Amino acid sequence: YDPNSSFTAQEREAQQKVVKELFDFIQDLAYLVYTIDQWDEKVEQFQQKNSAPNKTVTKLGAELDALRNKLVVTTGDNYVGAAEPELREKLNDIYGTINSYSGAPSSTQLENIATLRSQFTTAKAEWEKIQSGSLKAFVKVLEKNTTVEQPKIAPFAEFLKL
Repeated sequence: YDPNSSFTAQEREAQQKVVKELFDFIQDLAYLVYTIDQWDEKVEQFQQKNSAPNKTVTKLGAELDALRNKLVVTTGDNYVGAAEPELREKLNDIYGTINSYSGAPSSTQLENIATLRSQFTTAKAEWEKIQSGSLKAFVKVLEKNTTVEQPKIAPFAEFLKL
């Protein structure tokens, strides 16, 4: 680093630490969305292959959509800023801001990250509730009705290689 820089080594270390944490956070979020998408694909396949509506499957589909909508933008016309930012977009914004500044993150930025972590923790708890409720019921439906197989969800380490 430039010895005449206005940023100290401690400020750079703080920035790098937070950037690494945010990078890992983004990966965790991406894996959760990937998992939701894998199950949602199976819900859609089941509904296409079975003409009779199934309340369990319909409920699971609605829950997966609602959770995904809290995590990533799913509306709009794919232009930047066309929809309200969700967790992913907020996380990407703060990651870009902190990563592009060589100094330590501000206390406001750290508070914003804590808020985003809290939202993610809430989303993960919601996912766990779905897994133990509607998703578990859907798995039982799939065991009886073999028109659709359960998704083959890659473990996190494999997902990172995709």
